[in-house]
Amino acid sequence: MVNATRVSLVLAGCALACASLAEDPAWKLDLKPDPSLPNGRVAIVKGASTGEGQHFLIENAFVLQPIVLTLVAENPGDALKLVLGKDRWDENLREASTGPDGKAIVKLPTQGEVRMTVSGDPGKPYYLIAWVGDEVKPELAPVVTSMDDYRKAHPSSLFSSPILVWGGVALLVVAAGAGLFFMGKRSAKK
Repeated sequence: MVNATRVSLVLAGCALACASLAEDPAWKLDLKPDPSLPNGRVAIVKGASTGEGQHFLIENAFVLQPIVLTLVAENPGDALKLVLGKDRWDENLREASTGPDGKAIVKLPTQGEVRMTVSGDPGKPYYLIAWVGDEVKPELAPVVTSMDDYRKAHPSSLFSSPILVWGGVALLVVAAGAGLFFMGKRSAKK
């Protein structure tokens, strides 16, 4: 009897844990290349808003890929909201609402996944357009510069001529020698 009670308590705890981990249903956007676009992949979804919101997901985005999300109300006067998050559906890291033209556009770079929630008055038709561009690899200047290139870029530098450098070293050695010589003479007079 005691074992049966323990087993039922463990099963009840597991059921509660599973229920709390269950998330709202979400649709993973299937991004595909489009020949009419110069680069990237696009997904277009037609839906109708619900009071609690519909969830969409983009996975495996790279920080060097530009992302543009556009929410278009089929009827320009309809008020719809696009809320973005990263890890949870209740996050609101960024949001946009359709304006008088019926469009809300969000541009962002991100790493990992993008969670989108579209909400509005129930039954308002909309289009959600998600575009993920190809990786933009910035052109970086070399970190190391050769001495010849440095001299070409800085021709009037004091240290550009080896004669000036060695002349300065020789002058410092003569000055130090003269100082020691005079200090030695001075101490000999005392």
